Amino acid sequence: MFVTAKVKNESENSKSISIPKSAVMWTGERSLVYLKTSNHPPTFEMREVKLGAENGNKYSILSGLQKGDEIVTNGTFTVDAAAQLQGKKSMMTSENNLLELSTEIQEQFREVIKNYLQLKNDLVNDNAEKAKISAEKAQEQLQAVNPSEEKISARIKSLQKGFSAVSQSGEIEKQREAFISLSEEMITISKQIQQTQKLFIQKCPMANNNQGAKWLSLEEEIKNPYYGASMLGCGSVIDVIN
Repeated sequence: MFVTAKVKNESENSKSISIPKSAVMWTGERSLVYLKTSNHPPTFEMREVKLGAENGNKYSILSGLQKGDEIVTNGTFTVDAAAQLQGKKSMMTSENNLLELSTEIQEQFREVIKNYLQLKNDLVNDNAEKAKISAEKAQEQLQAVNPSEEKISARIKSLQKGFSAVSQSGEIEKQREAFISLSEEMITISKQIQQTQKLFIQKCPMANNNQGAKWLSLEEEIKNPYYGASMLGCGSVIDVIN
C-alpha cells in the first residue's frame, strides 16, 4: 500500500553544513575543496574536508569547513590548474598523485579521448545537438573503464560529471561552460597516457570570463571550441603531448 511520510535526518540542524557535489575533488581517499581566503585579489587555498551523508546533489560536511566559509562550487579544476601554473599546492601536484595506468586502461582512455576530440569539433562547429551525442558516447566509453585504484576512479567520476553536463544540455553556451573543467581533466589524464599521435594543448585567453580556457586538439591550427565561428582563430598552442 502507499503511505505519506516525513523523514527526519538527525544530522540536519542549524549547525550542519552542506555543499554541492561539484565543489568536491578527490585524490586517493582525500576529499578536497577550494576555500576563498581573500577578496582583493580573489585568492583560494586547497582545503581537505570530511564528507558525511550524500543528499541529492549535495554532501554534508563533517569537518574542514565552518559556517560562512566561501568555496568554489563550479570550475574547481580550472582553479586547481591555475594553482599548478603558479607553482602553488594543487591536486595535480600533490604527492603520489601520478596515475599508474595499465596498457588496457590506457587503450580505453584513448577511446574516450577520441570522443572528447569529436565533442571539441562539434563545439567548434556550433552544433549543440551533435555535441550532446559525442558527450553521450564518451560517457559510454568511460563506463567500460574499470580501474581498481581509487584515485583513477575519482578521475573517471569527474569526467563522467563533465560529459554528463554537456549531454544533458541543449544550449551550446552551457555546453562550452562545462567543457572548461572537462578539458582540464582530459589534459591531465592525456599527459599520463602513451599517445599514438601528437596532441596539442591550446588556450584561448578570452574564454571563461577572460580567465582563459584550454582544450586538446589533433591539429596545430587553432579552431576555438569556446567561440566557434564568431572567433574561430582566437588562441594559441601552449604545449604538446607526444
